[in-house]
Amino acid sequence: LDRWANTVLVLDPIRNPVPFLMLSLILGVIQIYVGLVSKLVATWRKAGWGEALAGEGVEVFLLSGFLFLGLVKAGVLHESLGPAATWTAGAAAGTTVLARGRGYNNIFAKLGGGLLGIYALVNYLGDILSYSRLFALGLATGVIAVVVNTFTEILGQVPVAGAVLIPLVFVVGHSFNLVISALGAFIHSARLQYVEFFSKFYEGGGRAFAPFRAAPRYVDLETWFTP
Repeated sequence: LDRWANTVLVLDPIRNPVPFLMLSLILGVIQIYVGLVSKLVATWRKAGWGEALAGEGVEVFLLSGFLFLGLVKAGVLHESLGPAATWTAGAAAGTTVLARGRGYNNIFAKLGGGLLGIYALVNYLGDILSYSRLFALGLATGVIAVVVNTFTEILGQVPVAGAVLIPLVFVVGHSFNLVISALGAFIHSARLQYVEFFSKFYEGGGRAFAPFRAAPRYVDLETWFTP
């Protein structure tokens, strides 16, 4: 049974949490890219390819260049790609400075606007790291379940009181874990969608909501009392 369980188990966040963390970050990177590409397509439809490439296209290039460099420095990619990653990140930074500063007339304003565009990279990396909350949520859920099961096994050694406490601890503990896990999964997922994802492409607008209702121009009042 143990051999079969080890074969079926793909990720074990208790014994080896790093793959689970990497999976969460990879999902974050994918969703951030989907948001940026969605914004790029929307800008292209509204203002043309030139504005789209100079705006969101540069942001995609900047994020890709520094992610490439980060993967090489972390040892995920081979170190022989180091020079290419460095040149790519430098080209992305230079392109960002030129693209972000194109709207200013003053040379100092151009430089400041370009450097501010590079600083936006910090926001993207912060958004990607926010997806590690998925890892923390899954890990906490598993740990709490293991703790409840451990308490149940310990109470099984108690002669009389154990028979009464085992169902109570098991039901209450796992019920509590399921409730807080369901709430956490909803809240954290909603935050990742509406803050980290929607902020990349969503623009507010439209018209005010007007519910269905009767809107007559004249109102006739009738009373039951007739003088």
